[in-house]
Amino acid sequence: MQVLGINAYNSDTSTAILENGELVAAVEEERFTRIKHSAGFPVHGIKYCTDVANSSMSDIGYVAICRDPRAHFLKKIWYALKNRPKMSDIIDRLRAGSQIWDLRDQVAGAIGVDPNDFNPQYQKVEHHRAHISSAFYPSPFENSAVFSVDGFGDFVSAMWGAGRSNSIDIQGWVEFPNSLGVLYTAITQYLGLPKFGDEYKTMALAAYGAPTQMDKLREIVAIREPIGFQLDMSYFSHGSNVSTMEWRDGEPLLDTLYSDKLVKLLGNAPRLRDEEVTDFHRDVAASLQKRLEEIVFSMLNQLYKQTRVKQLCMAGGVALNCTMNSKIQENTPFEEIFIQPAAWDGGTSLGAALYVWHHMLGNDRTFEMEHAYWGPSYERSQLKESLDLHHQAIVEKGYQVNEIDDEQTLCDLTAERISKGDVVGWYQGRTEYGPRALGNRSILADPRRENMRDVLNQRIKIREDFRPFAPSVLAEKASDYFENIHNSPYMLFTDKVRDEKLSLIPAVVHVDGTSRLQTVTKKSNPRYWTLIRSFDSITGIPMVLNTSFNENEPIVCTPNEALECFIRTKMDTLVLGNFMVTKASGN
Repeated sequence: MQVLGINAYNSDTSTAILENGELVAAVEEERFTRIKHSAGFPVHGIKYCTDVANSSMSDIGYVAICRDPRAHFLKKIWYALKNRPKMSDIIDRLRAGSQIWDLRDQVAGAIGVDPNDFNPQYQKVEHHRAHISSAFYPSPFENSAVFSVDGFGDFVSAMWGAGRSNSIDIQGWVEFPNSLGVLYTAITQYLGLPKFGDEYKTMALAAYGAPTQMDKLREIVAIREPIGFQLDMSYFSHGSNVSTMEWRDGEPLLDTLYSDKLVKLLGNAPRLRDEEVTDFHRDVAASLQKRLEEIVFSMLNQLYKQTRVKQLCMAGGVALNCTMNSKIQENTPFEEIFIQPAAWDGGTSLGAALYVWHHMLGNDRTFEMEHAYWGPSYERSQLKESLDLHHQAIVEKGYQVNEIDDEQTLCDLTAERISKGDVVGWYQGRTEYGPRALGNRSILADPRRENMRDVLNQRIKIREDFRPFAPSVLAEKASDYFENIHNSPYMLFTDKVRDEKLSLIPAVVHVDGTSRLQTVTKKSNPRYWTLIRSFDSITGIPMVLNTSFNENEPIVCTPNEALECFIRTKMDTLVLGNFMVTKASGN
């Protein structure tokens, strides 16, 4: 039996499909629409997932939808009565929510079947229960504490409890308008980073500053016992404006989430997007990051007292904060942490499906997530077709194409080019699920070259110079370079680079001496592991610089998108499956 999971009319709209409890396919809609954090309905993702699963109408027994308008319904009504938002805002939210009530025709249309002949059971799963399910059920832990924290969904911004075998016991939550996600986004906006998803830029900026504004941050948000936090809503605008976030179609749009009082408290006008980043902005970012960590660690310590297990599963957008994640073990009793690669809202389609399969239907757990490669892949014939389509542009740019069938030779030649300073587009296998490129849709470069960050930022990525690049490192050699090695297959933890190694890999070391690393095993990605091993053989360095294969757009999905990105930027080499596109002799 198949369970189709859907995250619709929310940020990072996505689809996942299970077959007898095993994940078959999962993808965010942005990979198809080419709109970052794409909202709306996942027409393309549903078509892709059901095609991969070879679904017939009778195969899909359940459609699990990550949203439940009935959850906390009376509290929503009471909050609206107390705060008296504008009637136009209420109508807008009701209209958006109404789209979730009945998706039967839309799901059937995406699959291409008659709704009258397609009769699965539809189950709505509360947002944070889906988040928690997406973390716990694919984890290697039989039992664990579970914790989810983000902006908000279904009137809740954080939820916690315990996962036991095939069920989840929810023990508490924090309700709207209190939200660590909204706090982080509001300050990110104040720092002149206005787009949805810019929070990771604030996290990077924080490493350059000092937490000099802690008294002010503690005034803005307080810890509440035994587990929780509370915003001083006079510093925010979202409490009375229920339409601050618009998720219905296209890119999610945000109104300004902070009030004039927050500007007065911090003492400087909000930074405009193109203004210089000053020490003040760096210090505000550092203070925000430290306050987030204080609150989350306080909550996790209390959660441990309730659950008394050493394992922790986390999800939600805040769980993508790799700086915070890396400090959990030293600040709480938790010894093992699992965060799946699509911890953001894109993972809730998987979580909703898993919640139905395990918690609601009582099925035992058999699936453990060991890699992130669940999206589309393309056959050799399709790669060749794309190369033929772009033949004229390839020739005009001075490139030549060769096909190399032997994997070791392909990896050796690619590693040699990286070692000589080439910027390489690396396009292989299935697209990654989640926000990180993890070796299948990556741009690779030499971590030994100190100028490589500037080269990539100026030639390819066109982005802020304070943002770091990450290393993909052979898992078996990671401890030679990093002090407190985490198992980090999804690039969700940072680690301190050993002092004696700092000068060897300057391109992947952040200003605070850490790297946001990906540990690569032969089992999880054999070809990528072979490439890194080849680079190690040439240079003695068991890692490559890895950044996402894109240019201010979602990560490339199709071979056409890879070629278009390669051609319009100044990459030196493209490895498209077994095809290698390189500069012709004399160019």
